[in-house]
Amino acid sequence: MLRSRYRRITFFFARVFIGLIFWELVLPFLRFRNLTTRTRKDRLRKIAVQFRSLATDMGGVGSHHKSVSEKYLGNGTVPLGICNRLY
Repeated sequence: MLRSRYRRITFFFARVFIGLIFWELVLPFLRFRNLTTRTRKDRLRKIAVQFRSLATDMGGVGSHHKSVSEKYLGNGTVPLGICNRLY
């Protein structure tokens, strides 16, 4: 099980790394800087969504931040603005 988790994580980040090299180094060098700049936000958001999906499939993400905000919001010791930054 640990080997398959390691392999999934390694392949995910290898694919992200190769994609970033292609989009951020190769394409601008080939004079596609406009395309790279225009699509950067969507590409990075897609990577974040894929990472969250991978992490959720492997056992979780988000439970730590939720419990921290509930802990402090429950007793009113931390203003809401600070807890919003946890997400």
